Amino acid sequence: DLIDKVPPPVVESMLWEMGELLQGWSGEASIQPRILAKTAALLDAAAKLPLSDNKDLLFSALNAPTGKLAGAALEVLGTKNLERKAGLPTDLKNILTDFVENKEPSAILGRVMIASRLAILHDIDPDWTERVLLPHLDWANPIEARGAWQGFLWSPWVRPSLWAKL
Repeated sequence: DLIDKVPPPVVESMLWEMGELLQGWSGEASIQPRILAKTAALLDAAAKLPLSDNKDLLFSALNAPTGKLAGAALEVLGTKNLERKAGLPTDLKNILTDFVENKEPSAILGRVMIASRLAILHDIDPDWTERVLLPHLDWANPIEARGAWQGFLWSPWVRPSLWAKL
């Protein structure tokens, strides 16, 4: 891949800028499919970036390319008028699942951002949230759990249906 030949600091800077641009344009309904496609295309490169040693994973997520890209997908989610328990639209579900299931070092920062919308995601698609996202809150993996809980506690809103699952 061409991106493998570019110095990591340049890649990180480019991906951060792309995440910023995608977040800024996410409210434009006509280009939302392209935003999600570009986010998906950039995810692997961003997730391969080294993870900083900062213990505040929320701060890192807010300032890293992977977090910015996850934020772009979540901004698209925020523009949808979705009903409770209606399920996530397929395109959003696919990209969010890609973020959550990615095992590269910086992918955790995308999961932190997604966990910050845990209550909303659970309201919209409880099955997906319980199957894909909630396992990351389990303290069996303390680094992963710390990130997920930091994200969730950034905006700790809980309905009784979610509380029972936590």
